[in-house]
Amino acid sequence: MRLVTKRAFTPVAASGVDSAPVIISAFPSGIRRLFPARVFRAAWLLAVLVMEAGVANAAPESSAPVEAEKSGKGKTDETPFIDPRVMELLERMNPQRTFEAGGNRVQFVPVPVFDLDPNEGPTAGAMGIFLVQRRTTNAIIGIISPQYTWNGIIGHTGTLDYQGYFRPGSKVRLYGSIAERVYREAMFELDQNPIFGTPFFASLRASYINDPYRRFYGTGAGTPASGQSAFTMEDYHAGGRVGVKVLGAFNLVYEGEVYRTRIKPDVIPGVPSTLAVYPGLPGTPKSLTVVHRTAVEMDTRPDGEFSRVGTFMRMYGYRSSESFGSDVGYWGWGGEALHLRPFSERVYGVVRGLVDHVYGSSAIPFMRLPALGGDSALRGFGGGRFYDNGRLLFQAEVRVALVRLNWFDVESEVRLDPFFEMGRVFHSSGDLGFKDMEYTGGVGWRLEVRPDILVRVDFGFSRDGMVAFVKMGYPF
Repeated sequence: MRLVTKRAFTPVAASGVDSAPVIISAFPSGIRRLFPARVFRAAWLLAVLVMEAGVANAAPESSAPVEAEKSGKGKTDETPFIDPRVMELLERMNPQRTFEAGGNRVQFVPVPVFDLDPNEGPTAGAMGIFLVQRRTTNAIIGIISPQYTWNGIIGHTGTLDYQGYFRPGSKVRLYGSIAERVYREAMFELDQNPIFGTPFFASLRASYINDPYRRFYGTGAGTPASGQSAFTMEDYHAGGRVGVKVLGAFNLVYEGEVYRTRIKPDVIPGVPSTLAVYPGLPGTPKSLTVVHRTAVEMDTRPDGEFSRVGTFMRMYGYRSSESFGSDVGYWGWGGEALHLRPFSERVYGVVRGLVDHVYGSSAIPFMRLPALGGDSALRGFGGGRFYDNGRLLFQAEVRVALVRLNWFDVESEVRLDPFFEMGRVFHSSGDLGFKDMEYTGGVGWRLEVRPDILVRVDFGFSRDGMVAFVKMGYPF
């Protein structure tokens, strides 16, 4: 089928559309079966339009984009991808309100909330974001986010999220959420990087959750959707991380975590209970796990996960022992590599690889096994879709700035980020291969407010169908 609209494009775009069948044939047959040809053509056409817009709006006379591309920072051309009249409309629709409080400026923005997580079912509501800024510098020193949602399983839910930025490198977060039925969550986080100008950094985290949305399909690659079961997980967690920077970009890190977990019957209508479908599952009905982990990291990203250039690598080993207080002893290792590369002023790519393998007793609690699925790994599947002794994952995203806005007197971007992921779980290293690889493709709409606020809506597609996640922060 030919795209009859191709004649309306410039020769560059027309040639890009004509290349769609070639691009489609380059994908593995497993991917082509997941998505009809018209979906590939539409996605390719969208990419061509984005690239065409980038060419049309480039500023060839200026060297600023080149310098920005090299550094990932600095002032860049503000020419939008979209029609200026559309930008004007977006500015007029901006519902933010500003008022003074305690000598600081507070910006209020109401935001609709919706979620289509397959484990949770449809969720809808509203959230108010209060951005507290220093009047003299416009620096964000606090974010307060009350939220109300409704879900058919847990009913009405109220949430309050506070994040404070008291000094450079310091962040504190307090989070609480309580639902009409079953669901409860509370969390405290404290990060200090660096610690008072030294090369050391540290973080603390404590949390409680009573989560009725958990799923288990069995262990192993290729588990069918028909094996679905549900459980409620009550989990107390405390952990800490301390490290030191050495030789510039390298970190030596120690992490310790304690989990006290209870697996309870499910409350999901129409889904059988994990305790009934998989009797005697390791880690049921309760478990205590104490994990010690050491890691070596290399990080050249100038702004952490919000960077647009740089490399992050991490190798780690961990141990849980009965002598440390755990119910079951085991050990494992893993590695992660991530690279960001700018392609132009408005477009950059990121690729990530991850491997994790655990060894030891067959009685390892199942919820502590490496897993795939959810909002950050194989986003075409629900959380906890695949479990086993190891996991292998490859991810790629192209992050495209469609328009830049100045909603909060700081730089903001609206982006469209297509992504592709492939991965699998495995029982032993001898099982590794592409035979049971799972594939996911999709696209994410993102709103990024510098320096470190991101709201994303990710739509993923897999053999299980379409999944949508609405989350804060990058998936990786």
